[in-house]
Amino acid sequence: MVFALSLLVTSTWLAQNLGDVTVVHVGTPASFAQGHVPGAHLLDVARLAVPRSGNTDELPQMDQLQKTLDELGIGTRGRIVIYGDEPAFASRLFWTLDFLGQGKRIAILDGGLAQWKRDRHSVVTGPPNHKPRPFTARLELEHLTLLTQLQKGGAVSIVDARPASEFATAHIPNAINVPWQSTLTDAGLLRSADELRKLYPFAPPARVIPYCNTGLVSSWSYFVLRYLGYDPSLYDGGFEEWSRSALPLPAAAGRGSG
Repeated sequence: MVFALSLLVTSTWLAQNLGDVTVVHVGTPASFAQGHVPGAHLLDVARLAVPRSGNTDELPQMDQLQKTLDELGIGTRGRIVIYGDEPAFASRLFWTLDFLGQGKRIAILDGGLAQWKRDRHSVVTGPPNHKPRPFTARLELEHLTLLTQLQKGGAVSIVDARPASEFATAHIPNAINVPWQSTLTDAGLLRSADELRKLYPFAPPARVIPYCNTGLVSSWSYFVLRYLGYDPSLYDGGFEEWSRSALPLPAAAGRGSG
């Protein structure tokens, strides 16, 4: 198995290559102003996941998303390294850019800003200072699963990224539970490939659909699955949407504990 190591970079690597990449901080303007990686662009997470179609955290309308990414100033060329106020904020942008055809450009900073600080790299304060640049999206629809597609079943594996207590209360039939936080060490670093592989009982490149309540934290599971060489497709509507649908999944679909 070949792991996509380029999808994850260390703070040491980033410090050595800071002038050759675009860094994006996904969070709030307040957190960014308090401290960020030098030269980082700010993406307010509130512009990345919005209430829509009765769901709490959904992709914005494409015209709104296009405007946001134009203003972010990442353009359509060059390496992008992402970190966030929370791991799921970073992975939400990772999934969004993967969906928009930028998957070969993107990586996540292992351990985020906390690890950057622990490794004694410099941090700057103040508002963002970057210029808008046109962004061109090339939709890769296979990275997004819709409710109607999930209800059809088929040869897919479903991963519930929520805490075990929520999974035990109710979950999509045939899903297995791999809480997203179980993929991280106490220091917030991604666990080793061998440890991660033990969490997912299917062989890559399996078709895997991660979900959570709203699609936010399951984007972290999407990132981990991509890192391990799986073929994930995020169910962005999440259990919030599924539970409203009140329709069972065909018994032949998925695999796992159910």
